[in-house]
Parts: sequence; C-alpha cells; structure tokens
Amino acid sequence: MPARGVWQGRQTKYYKMKVKYIILEDNSPILFGQTLTHKTVADAMGQKVNGAGFCSIDKSNITGDISVQVFGESISLNIKSKPEDSKLIKRLFADF
Repeated sequence: MPARGVWQGRQTKYYKMKVKYIILEDNSPILFGQTLTHKTVADAMGQKVNGAGFCSIDKSNITGDISVQVFGESISLNIKSKPEDSKLIKRLFADF
C-alpha cells in the first residue's frame, strides 16, 4: 500500500495520507508535510505543544469513514505521539 495516494481493494476504494502533526496547548491539531520539522512549525505557531508525531489518515470512498492512526515521535521537540491525538486530528475531518 502506498504511503499516499489511492489504492483499490476488492469492493472499497481508500484514500490514504501520511503527514506530520503537532497538537497545540488549546488542543488544535496542525498537520503539515514531511519537509518541515516539528520544531519549525511549533515555533511559528507560538504556543506550547502537547503532542507531536506522524499520522496516517484513511478515508473510504464508499462509506466516507475516516480513520486516523498516530505513531512515532518528534525528535526536534522530544515529544511522543499519544493515542488521544488521533481523536483531535479526526475532528478536523468531521465535515468531509
């Protein structure tokens, strides 16, 4: 399965995306590409960071269901991803 793009299973079609993220002190998730460091984005936001890492976002083209999995850590911020980060990120996609 590719890291990003589209793959088609037997009866469902999924869109998959892998990005970096930070969770700000007000629980706002910020998603960004792999070319930026977590610290660069955190510094630009000017808030304390409560979570950081990588996330995989999957959306079924058939059902519209979205799943978010967080993993890894930010070495530049020395912060690990937490399972509850996935709920905050999923909220961003509630209207899609």
